[in-house]
Amino acid sequence: MIETLRIRLHRAGIATAALILALALTAGHSLAQQVPAPPRPADLAAKLSLSPEQTPVFISIMDTHFAETKALLARHGVDPSKGRPSFQVMRKLRAEMMQNQRELETELSAVLTPQQMHILKEIAPRGRRN
Repeated sequence: MIETLRIRLHRAGIATAALILALALTAGHSLAQQVPAPPRPADLAAKLSLSPEQTPVFISIMDTHFAETKALLARHGVDPSKGRPSFQVMRKLRAEMMQNQRELETELSAVLTPQQMHILKEIAPRGRRN
């Protein structure tokens, strides 16, 4: 009876290990997925119906923001082309990313109308949503 129990525990251990391996491979696969590219500033400008005066300023602010975000990620060793960074890495970046976002919103609010800001927040992706 004790031997049967040992065999069952051994089999359960193998099954558990196989399950953990399958989950790890599945998680690794999802982490290897490409991070979607941010929308192009010109496309966003068109969706916001910006005036001819607003458009170049908006595009400049957005281009600068994207460059700053890439630099921030690079400083922390994150390469978006290699997939999503781990939760732990993103947790470390959270404060800086939020500050970067606040600065962007402040700059944009000086250029866009409140209605345009509202539309932008609805159409522009922010963080993970899947």
